[in-house]
Amino acid sequence: MMKFPDILSTGRPDVALERVTRTNVGAYIVALHANQNYLKQHHVPGPATKPKARMDALRDVITGLWDERSLDMGIWRGDSFVGAVSLTPDDQKSEAEVGCWLVEAQAGHGYATVALQAIAHYGQENYARVITRVAADNSASLKLVERCGFQAAEQIGDVRVFELPNSD
Repeated sequence: MMKFPDILSTGRPDVALERVTRTNVGAYIVALHANQNYLKQHHVPGPATKPKARMDALRDVITGLWDERSLDMGIWRGDSFVGAVSLTPDDQKSEAEVGCWLVEAQAGHGYATVALQAIAHYGQENYARVITRVAADNSASLKLVERCGFQAAEQIGDVRVFELPNSD
């Protein structure tokens, strides 16, 4: 099984990506709870639309039963938690899906851009294909993924799937 990194560089000295662990999961949970309406409004998949699944995963972190199936990282500006980014490989470990969300008050400062770029770069180094899914009416996220180099691959209902071209 692949060992995920504990820290990823964003290339921006004031922004760090740190693996969600027992010691920092509290900040994730507080931010997730405080921002659920905002996240639902923007059709952010994962934490807002599947709170039970995400909370089950966080419970596993807290109890030490983390199974290493996905890489969940907090986006930190100094000591402040500003959002989260994730990478989830498929069962064959050939493709990884990435995604991110921000605390509402932190939108518009470039945190999502540097975080998504960093985790997508990590994904490209370790998987044949990196994708992300965005609700078709989430204009901010559509701009974000295009700014990060993703290209539209397909549309499934109200969700657009984007793929990051290989850097070969």
